[in-house]
Amino acid sequence: MSSSLSHVATNLAGRNCVITGASSGIGHCIAQTFGRLGMNMAILARSEDKLQVLARECHQLSPQPIQVHVIPTDMSDKQSVDSSVDTITQVFDHKVHYLINCAGVMENRSCSVVESDADDWENTLMVNLVNTMRLTQKLSRMIVESKDQGAIVNIGSMSGTMVGSGVPAYYASKHGIRAFSHNLYDEIRSQGTKVSVIEPGMVNTPMISSSGTLDPSKMIQTSDIADAVLYVLTSSPTVCPVEIVLRPQRPVRKDWCELVMVSECTSAVRSWMN
Repeated sequence: MSSSLSHVATNLAGRNCVITGASSGIGHCIAQTFGRLGMNMAILARSEDKLQVLARECHQLSPQPIQVHVIPTDMSDKQSVDSSVDTITQVFDHKVHYLINCAGVMENRSCSVVESDADDWENTLMVNLVNTMRLTQKLSRMIVESKDQGAIVNIGSMSGTMVGSGVPAYYASKHGIRAFSHNLYDEIRSQGTKVSVIEPGMVNTPMISSSGTLDPSKMIQTSDIADAVLYVLTSSPTVCPVEIVLRPQRPVRKDWCELVMVSECTSAVRSWMN
């Protein structure tokens, strides 16, 4: 472990954290990072098998004994969310320091509002926004009551800072989680709890379909998101990084040079930049 990581571990070791969407992608990487730091975790996702594998990895990565609680959760189902909150309350004895909301889905296909499936919208909005808000509302009480410089970090998207076409419910959900984050920050900032929304552009995760036009090596990596989360958790008590926008350093599309020369593609280029 590097000296800088050792310093962070000293501050975070033994603290209790809840991570949603932990079975893959960004949530999976954050859980591994927290394991290396000796943090206790409740890891949430639909796949219990994947969570069990992750739990074993976190135990192996940790420099000290830690708790890793596997809590299968369907973020599209409010009863499942409420049951998970009850379990979290019990296993952590009402004390949670951090909540990292990574769970997210996108519509099954990209199409216009007129051609979309409204039922598909509902699933996207429930997972990305409604039940993320529900879980946060319930756990925020414990985080605030811990009076121990807790933090709530929502993984949003650059799609929450712009408008586009093709996945209307996804855009709406990310705009919503951005607004919710700012609202919650204003409500609980005076009690010492940080609230931040991290809005990355295109991230190299299973959610991004493989394509010959995309270069994964130029995408934001999940470890970059984990670093941003650590920045929030370890920032000074006198400051809160309320909103962090992360963009790929270089264009991720292999045909970028051709696209920027076509004026009619202006709106599409703006969307592809994320």
